[in-house]
Amino acid sequence: MLSTEKALGLAVERQHASQFEEAEAIYREILAQDPSNADAVHLLGMLESERGRHEAAVGYVALAIALNPRVWYYHHNLGNVLQQLGRYRDAVLCYEEALHLGEANPESLNNLGNALASWGSALRTLNRLPEAAGCFEEALRLRPEDAELHNHLGTLREELGARQEALGCYRCAVAHNPGCAEAHLNLGRLLREQGQLEEAEECLETAIRLKPDLAEAHHNLGSVWRAEGRLTEGLTLLAGGDFERGWPEYAWRLRRPGVQPRQFSQPAWDGASLEGRTILLHAEQGLGDTIQLVRYAPLVRERGGRVLLECQPLLVRLLETVHGIDQVIPAGLPLPDFDVQASLLDLPGIFGTRLETIPAEVPYLGPASAVRSLTVAAPQAFPSHDREGVDSGGHAPAVGLVWAEDPGHAEDRNRSLKLSQLAPLGQVPEVEFFSLQQGPQAAELLAPRSGLRVTGLTGNLVDFADTASAILGLDLVITVDTAVAHMAGALGRPVWTLLPFAPDWRWLLEREDSPWYPSMRLFRQPRPGDWAAVIEKVAARLSDAYHS
Repeated sequence: MLSTEKALGLAVERQHASQFEEAEAIYREILAQDPSNADAVHLLGMLESERGRHEAAVGYVALAIALNPRVWYYHHNLGNVLQQLGRYRDAVLCYEEALHLGEANPESLNNLGNALASWGSALRTLNRLPEAAGCFEEALRLRPEDAELHNHLGTLREELGARQEALGCYRCAVAHNPGCAEAHLNLGRLLREQGQLEEAEECLETAIRLKPDLAEAHHNLGSVWRAEGRLTEGLTLLAGGDFERGWPEYAWRLRRPGVQPRQFSQPAWDGASLEGRTILLHAEQGLGDTIQLVRYAPLVRERGGRVLLECQPLLVRLLETVHGIDQVIPAGLPLPDFDVQASLLDLPGIFGTRLETIPAEVPYLGPASAVRSLTVAAPQAFPSHDREGVDSGGHAPAVGLVWAEDPGHAEDRNRSLKLSQLAPLGQVPEVEFFSLQQGPQAAELLAPRSGLRVTGLTGNLVDFADTASAILGLDLVITVDTAVAHMAGALGRPVWTLLPFAPDWRWLLEREDSPWYPSMRLFRQPRPGDWAAVIEKVAARLSDAYHS
């Protein structure tokens, strides 16, 4: 007969060898003889956790703590199981108790930091992130060479807006562990956002070499820029115009952690003839993506067959004006029968689009057939497009404004301004400004704007067909990177788009025009966060367009 200590050791060996049934039998035999053996109860809980039975594990470990509340690692492990269940607040309490009972240790500090960060994310607030960062900093004082801790601290610094500090954390992570694919991914992603393009691509390619199935690295590589000379030609991957390599890499977007690709019983379309068949085209990402890529519907129609489009409800009336679409279905409603399907975001790759073959004939959108009556104090004529792409046609120029992205968008903090930052535009004489801004930021119209007078239109804009009608009555639209920029470009209307220093891939690099939208002009930040320089340039260009 083995002693209890030796029996526990044997059970742990079985558990480490994934011989779970044998390990469980030993634990239960020990408990049959000694029901108050806290170690056996705790280890049985850890066994259940390894099996994925986290609720059962919580019960066992909590019982072990009740039997012996002074063992710090019981609390630590209970926190781990609670994190698996998404019970972050309870996990935080467990890690804090573990640290109270035992000496400060990097494992508990690291896990406490992760729990605080996850708790803050679940509450959609950043107020727990500084505490989480403090945990990682304390853990790094105990274990300064730990690459995982540097990587975790970097992600927190980034979320808190301290991007240079985050960059330093990621560099430390790859220095301490050159084999950490996730650290190379984070470093490359942040370098890409800051415009350090050549090094960014090297980091992402290293991440892929270390972990070929790291979908986030492929996805970022599909939108990264690669330095070649001064990059004026921008011939690399998607953001630099290297579509041949870019589209296959971009397809990895659907394999990123947390992404649930849409499942269809019908096969994906590969570009083959559609004669006698029906294809469903479906929106995958944001409103702007849908508007940009619906231009491919006429090309799909040329392959024969019938074309259905499923899209966001706000776009239905607008996209009914696109040539080549037989039926538009609002997302969420039952779908008609179809034979094959394709995401709109896959169409450029299916058609082998290159920079010089982008289908850029505009307008490919038109006014909806049943536009609601709008009160728009702007001309309803189509002015000619000269002098920087705009001409008021003899009347006071009417300029539409959009200054902020949807606050729920991942790039909101990079793309959005406050309306007050557009105040220099008010110095341009004899220009009337109209707000096309939707969402909570539209309330900024009620605040003083230092001489910038803006007439609100959004109360009359129910869907994007209404917004299109308003845009057709304006001489120019000035907007940050939102769906309105795509819509104005797709309508063939003059539009000036304000871009952050490291913009989305579709706006390419170091150019003021867009091959996707001939009527668009791009105004780029000269350095990260410098909207003032952008607005100054826009104001000067606006004055030149109407008063020179």
